[in-house]
Amino acid sequence: MEVEVNNTVEFSNTDIKPSIFCKYCLNPENKQDNPGLRCEICNSFVHLTCLRRPGTPGDFACDVFFEFVCAECSGNNEEVFERKRFQWVNVLLLTLHHLSIQSYGISNNGFFHYKTHICSFIDRNWVLLFGTHFKQKKSWVGTIAGALSVYNNTFFMSGSVALGETGWWRLLHSFSPAVAAHINLELSKEKIKGRPRNYLNVDKRLFFTKAAELGYKDLIKDIGDQPPCKKMRLDSECEPSTSQEFAYDVE
Repeated sequence: MEVEVNNTVEFSNTDIKPSIFCKYCLNPENKQDNPGLRCEICNSFVHLTCLRRPGTPGDFACDVFFEFVCAECSGNNEEVFERKRFQWVNVLLLTLHHLSIQSYGISNNGFFHYKTHICSFIDRNWVLLFGTHFKQKKSWVGTIAGALSVYNNTFFMSGSVALGETGWWRLLHSFSPAVAAHINLELSKEKIKGRPRNYLNVDKRLFFTKAAELGYKDLIKDIGDQPPCKKMRLDSECEPSTSQEFAYDVE
């Protein structure tokens, strides 16, 4: 990421060792309980709660999906937030986390309908999530359905068993979006021998092993412990199927 400072362009310094301590409050990073952003220029960490502006653009809960420049490095003493690459799985992690915190009352025992709730939320907040440069494609709802299916029983949980109905989804574990994104980033670095390059489904055994290795074992929920819930029917009751146009990145 480049930022213009005094009519010159400065680039992020990858040689600076990143600090785990917030440059404002000096307390350590905690991706689960106190996540934050890292400056692209000085590599310093800043808690979301320590930002000099009141929250991130859009005010979505635990939104860590920005390229960030701190006030000291921006050249105008204002923090800079910019979205560039926003994976669809991260869009869903952020959406479901925000809905679970801010709109739990509209849920069906914690599950949200993929069209009525999830897609509607993304549609209403499209510009806040993606900016004005990324236009909606006709296939975007199918892309959402594909992402939910690909990450079923890893990051997301279908309500088909718990509710006895299809089309309902929730976050499977207690991960914050920052923790989930960290796990997904580390998973993307793994190369599984013999797997086709275009294979999308997540290896569940590798997923749970990696989450435990990264120190998040206590946040993992046992799928078998989920009791049946009371049903809530909507007009649209179809389970999303994996879209052939499933895309990982918003560019």
